[in-house]
Order: sequence, then C-alpha cells, then structure tokens
Amino acid sequence: MDYVARVEMADRKAPRLRGEANREDVVRRVIAATERLLAYNESFMEIQIARIASEAGMARSTFYMHFRDRAELVQEIMSLLLDDFEQEIAKVGQMGANPSPEKLRALIGDLVEVFHKHETLVIPLYAVVQQDSKLRLRYEVRIAFIAAAFEMLILAQPVERRRLGRPLDIARVIARLIEGTITREMPGANAERRARLAHTIADICWSAMFLDHPSAETNGVQTP
Repeated sequence: MDYVARVEMADRKAPRLRGEANREDVVRRVIAATERLLAYNESFMEIQIARIASEAGMARSTFYMHFRDRAELVQEIMSLLLDDFEQEIAKVGQMGANPSPEKLRALIGDLVEVFHKHETLVIPLYAVVQQDSKLRLRYEVRIAFIAAAFEMLILAQPVERRRLGRPLDIARVIARLIEGTITREMPGANAERRARLAHTIADICWSAMFLDHPSAETNGVQTP
C-alpha cells in the first residue's frame, strides 16, 4: 500500500487530536488534510495554515509545534512521497546482469502509477519546490538517486552491449527524461495514455543504454 493510501486509511480511523500529539500523528493528519484541500484545485500557497490545521483536526499552534513554516511542510511531504518513488527505482538494481525491455517497461509502468496515485499532492508541490532553493537542492539529491540506479544497471552489462558514452552522463539524461515526462505529460492522463507513455519512456531509456533494440512486442499497448 502506498504512503498516501496508508495516510487516508489511518486518518479515517484516527480520533480527533487532544492535548499533546506525537509528530507522527501530526504529520499523518496534516498530509491527509493537505491532500483533501488540494483536491479542490486550490493553490497550495493560497491555502492558509489555519485551514490546513482545522482540516486536520488540530489547533494552529499544534501545527507550528511540529513545522516551522509552510516550507518545512512541503519538505516533509515531498520526502515521504519520494520515498515511495525510490522504492520503485530501487527495482532497477534488481535487474542486475539480466535486464530486459519487458522488465524495464514494467518498472516504468509501476513508477507512473505511483505518480498517478500521488498526483493530487505532487503537482502543486512540485511548483513550490522549483521556487525554493533549499527544497530544490533536496529534490535534486533524489534525482541523483535515480541516475545512480541507472548508472549501476549500465555498468553491470558487458561493455560490448553498452552504448558509447559515460554511463553516468547517460544515466543523468535518463533520470531527467523520466522526471520531465512524468511531471509534465502524466497529469490528468487516462490509463491508456499512461500505459503508452510508460512504454515509450522505457524504450527510449533502453535504447539510450544498450545497443540491442527493444522488441516490437507491446504487451497489448499501442505504440505511438
């Protein structure tokens, strides 16, 4: 179960906060409340902290006991969501010396679906991250994690199979391709379009890493 789903389930079961609450409870309730408010297509920066606190069932003062400001809330949410993305990216390493286009397509497809589940939170907060240098730096560290995973995949293959070029440079381009396509092309996409884009991303990534071309087999997905 992904993080947001766990938050929603726990939030429905949790009682209203009374007295002192531990940080885990506060974070869980604040994230669930933020997601509910963002579902109305409101700007994150325009939602008052008092409203988030009220939606979470706590006093404004309780919010500030656990978050210095709005930026720290964004940092907490992005860290938790990116943890879910990284769980999927970690599967790149599981391919080891025997990767295949089919495995890569499945991995990218899973990554796209994780994004889709988190879309209500990710899209508004992504814009905030781009405007805050500290948040942006932390975000870039996570992008570097994606690049490192693909670099290790490339290095695990025989030299004669690899594309010319430094594996790290290729991996960095792949990381940006995945990030850019998911954050710009996926929002609002239906299941068919998500599957098609995931298939295309995977095949581009494969061709960037290896000399052997991905199979024409689409597993039922119509390629563009």
